[in-house]
Amino acid sequence: MLLNISESKKTLRAYINGGHQNSNQEDNFPGFFKVWYNNNSMLSMLTFKDARKRFRITVDTAVEVAICVHLDDEKILKFKVLSGKFTY
Repeated sequence: MLLNISESKKTLRAYINGGHQNSNQEDNFPGFFKVWYNNNSMLSMLTFKDARKRFRITVDTAVEVAICVHLDDEKILKFKVLSGKFTY
């Protein structure tokens, strides 16, 4: 889905279960916003900081262990924990 991956002037360091992972590449996720890309990662990374500028985000772990990105009043992109890792 990423078509124009390019080198970034900045580095994103994401802390994950096994330590950390650096990403030095980025692209625009069609219809959304900038995401970070790392060829060694299973998924591209979107940052909470960028997502909150365009979408409402909710988290209520008493209800469900998930991060909900509200695309509009009816559509929700839900990232759930599956086997200790987030999935969507």
